[in-house]
Amino acid sequence: MSKIWPFILLCAFVGGCGIVSVLGTPTSHEIKIAPEYDLTAALDKKVMVVVEQPLWLNTTDNLRFYVTEAANQNLTDKAKLSPENIISYSNVAKIRSKTGFNKPIELASEAGVDLVLVISIEDYRLATIEDSDYVNGDMRARAKLIDVAAGQTVWPSMNDSRLVKVGFDMEKGGMDKGTLRLCAALAYCTTRYLYPVPSDEFKRAEDRSGINWENYK
Repeated sequence: MSKIWPFILLCAFVGGCGIVSVLGTPTSHEIKIAPEYDLTAALDKKVMVVVEQPLWLNTTDNLRFYVTEAANQNLTDKAKLSPENIISYSNVAKIRSKTGFNKPIELASEAGVDLVLVISIEDYRLATIEDSDYVNGDMRARAKLIDVAAGQTVWPSMNDSRLVKVGFDMEKGGMDKGTLRLCAALAYCTTRYLYPVPSDEFKRAEDRSGINWENYK
């Protein structure tokens, strides 16, 4: 029996190391994708989201409101910015009404913020699937983050913007639900570059940024 004990102890040691190795391996949720611009390193700065919605877009919905609200929610929930440092859509609208300003940098200067995230919607389509309560749609925008004091783009790079495309083939619930889904997806696929994101959350089903769907829609 005494000869068996060293073997048992060796197996226990090796097995224990294996367990520690497995337990010590970070999960896909624990592994973070580094942001291209880290807002979590600037928690003291005030941020405004300005969404530009062209009048010629084929919709009567206030996409500016839905995208702004969703983006602000991501910045507080995901990037952990203080709600006090984020300008609400209602305050952006009040500044527009009071000053007549429409340019993002003018609105941001009037609000006294440090950074303005500009999301310019370029295309929007939402349609009902015939004889059903289902809809499909897609949305395209360009985004950039501007340092208000310097008047310079800090993300994605100076004098550049990030193309963001989202869409889905089928959503039950009608036009209203489809609009909310597109706007939430656009907001997420924009703000995800501005804070560390768990690798298993970075992609979304609606993400179409790598697909040239404009050529066949």
